[in-house]
Amino acid sequence: MKTISAQLKAGFKNGTIATCIQITRKDGVVLGFTDHDLELVFGGTTYIPTPGLSRVLMNLRSNAQVSNQEFAGAWSIDVAEEDLHNGIYDEADIQVFRVDWTDLSSGSLNIFTGNLGLIQWTEDGFRADVQSLMKKLSHVIGDVTTSKCRHALFEPSGPLTIGQCGISQAAHQFSSSVNAITTNRLKFNIVGLLQADGWFANGFINWTSGNNIGLKSPVKLYVSESVELFLPTTKVIQIGDTFDIFTGCDKNFATCKNKFGNVNNFGGFPHIRAEVNFK
Repeated sequence: MKTISAQLKAGFKNGTIATCIQITRKDGVVLGFTDHDLELVFGGTTYIPTPGLSRVLMNLRSNAQVSNQEFAGAWSIDVAEEDLHNGIYDEADIQVFRVDWTDLSSGSLNIFTGNLGLIQWTEDGFRADVQSLMKKLSHVIGDVTTSKCRHALFEPSGPLTIGQCGISQAAHQFSSSVNAITTNRLKFNIVGLLQADGWFANGFINWTSGNNIGLKSPVKLYVSESVELFLPTTKVIQIGDTFDIFTGCDKNFATCKNKFGNVNNFGGFPHIRAEVNFK
């Protein structure tokens, strides 16, 4: 049972209740939206009127089961489609609560706390799936036994992180620029690097100038100073764009040994017996 103030309870009886949605992105930016027709300032956040904001699905549970919801809004929500493609809102925290718009000092009634899931623009506007905090309890916790390394490249290694990768990211960072474009936003040639073919495959690029500055692009292939990305960049790549490119790892034992000399921190079991299916 939730406890609310007498003043807020009166607001429910009087029909002066507004719904507020607070989105906190991973970069710390906080956005507020409300179905009220005027701006509301609550808890230091300004909640912008969003015509058309609606609760499409409400599926709350009082037990430990995962609660999934969905909310949608009109095109007036100030969320750039480009930001959605760039993953800025991935796994953002979301809180839905109600307040009395005639007396914001009466407190709030929390309805839902969770994270954003699938986010998209549709013909009807901005739409997002919302997952409750219980979703995190469904994740597998603990070590997984595989023949390939389970660590992320450049993870720290030390007394409190025994067995992590430990390879220095700074030692595997290289700077270059685009000097020819094969497939716009996906495949291009670079200059000034002499690493062997495949060296940057499964690595990534941080763009330091141009239309994609500040964005990260995973690298699929690297052959003869030609880079191919796994996914097209959000914006057009231009000749002269600069970037930092980082060495990649395919998680195999031979790569850990020959490319990085890091066998002691290899996080897999290369001699694990493969499963055989007999028909």
